Amino acid sequence: MTRPYSWFPLAAVDPVPGDPQAVLSGGLRYRDVADKISSAASLLGDLTSTSAAGAVSDAVDTIRDASAKVAAEITTAHGRYRDVGDALVAYAQELSRAQEGSLQALHAAQSAQQALDHASAQVRTSARALDDAVDEAERTVHQTRLHRARTSRDEADASLSRARGDLEEAVALRDQAARRAIDAIEASTGSDDLNDGWWDNWGSKVAHAVSSVAGMIASVAGVAALVLAWVPVLGEALAAVAVIAGAVALVADIALLIAGEGDWKSVALGVLGLATFGAGRVAGVALKMGARGAFGSARLAAGSAAAFSPVARGARGLSTARSAVTAIDEMAGVGSSSITRVAARGMASETAALTSPQGIREMLAVLRPGTVVKDLGSSVAGALTRTPGAYASWGDAFTAGGAGVRAALHAGPSAAVAALTGESRAVESLVALDTVAAGLRTFSSEYSHAVTMSNVAVGVAAGVAGADKYVMGMGCVAWVSDTFAPSAVDALGLN
Repeated sequence: MTRPYSWFPLAAVDPVPGDPQAVLSGGLRYRDVADKISSAASLLGDLTSTSAAGAVSDAVDTIRDASAKVAAEITTAHGRYRDVGDALVAYAQELSRAQEGSLQALHAAQSAQQALDHASAQVRTSARALDDAVDEAERTVHQTRLHRARTSRDEADASLSRARGDLEEAVALRDQAARRAIDAIEASTGSDDLNDGWWDNWGSKVAHAVSSVAGMIASVAGVAALVLAWVPVLGEALAAVAVIAGAVALVADIALLIAGEGDWKSVALGVLGLATFGAGRVAGVALKMGARGAFGSARLAAGSAAAFSPVARGARGLSTARSAVTAIDEMAGVGSSSITRVAARGMASETAALTSPQGIREMLAVLRPGTVVKDLGSSVAGALTRTPGAYASWGDAFTAGGAGVRAALHAGPSAAVAALTGESRAVESLVALDTVAAGLRTFSSEYSHAVTMSNVAVGVAAGVAGADKYVMGMGCVAWVSDTFAPSAVDALGLN
């Protein structure tokens, strides 16, 4: 049935659009499919019935099992098709009723509008005639006509309002029927276990892509951090990128493993990489605390030795300078005399903090997620902005990094380890320790203990850094192998 094009005076467009016959046909098709599914399930059920119990063979058993499984699966689909068909058929009937009601309202409204227009014209004519009347008899006639016209106009306006109300009821009938159909379809399709979840639709593809891309970034950035660790900020920034990408890849690998699409090897390597990162952060803090604590102890020991006479210091193999300031600089390094005793005590206290409960808590605090994100963000931001206030360009950063590495290598293994693991602050303290007079270790047991603790921290940092770089390196090798080896095999025709 063709719907009217114009819906004046009720609406600008058809307020109850749709084709009830098309909806009904769709519902009947769904019902027909449900009936055919039911018939197929019944036939499959016959294959597993006791009527075939006399047939004994592996092939027959296999057919029975497969038939029972398929019958169960399509029986589930039968419910979906039947429910959807019933919902569509019911909606088609309600839509037809609503459209019929809307047409009746339209016809009533059009008649009422015509009556309203006619009555309104009569009101205007009678009002003008009344104004033009010259005697009382004529005025009475036109007054009566004006009253009848106004009454007709009011009745037509009321009829038009009723037609609008009838249309609103028809629209509400359609909306309620549509909601019932939607709810019935969603209830059926949402509870029969036939839908693909978000993982089937897009989750698996995204997880595979994230695992591949993030793993590649983590491996390449990790090896780059290993090679460029000696460059101020750049090495830290690359390590930050490697850690973030590694964490993202680990999450994707775990999701794939849970879904049965991944493997334990990828998850284990990801966990190991993050574990070495966590240990590396703690070891880095210990390295800096140990180096600063040792240098602070050296400054305090040099100050105490300077209080002795030059002869007494000479007997201990220390500076014989008459000036205490000169003696401190000669024993603890040039410029060390400018460090106040208060500042030196603060530095020296970091050695004790290495083994105290408070110091251990401070070292472990670097593993808090907020601290990790803040530190890594600062490193990345510093690299992207060329470390404002420190280096004007990447060239200056490389020059400073190279100079730091050369000074560290000259200062000995401890400073070299700190430089090659990117701990530039620890390098400064360890380079300064290289200039401390050897006699101070026998002069001050506190300084000797601080040096021992610093060496332990250096050893731990070196071991952790080695494990970390090994994981990064193996990840890069695995990525290169997985990425390029298959194409090389194909190109050489070896497969």
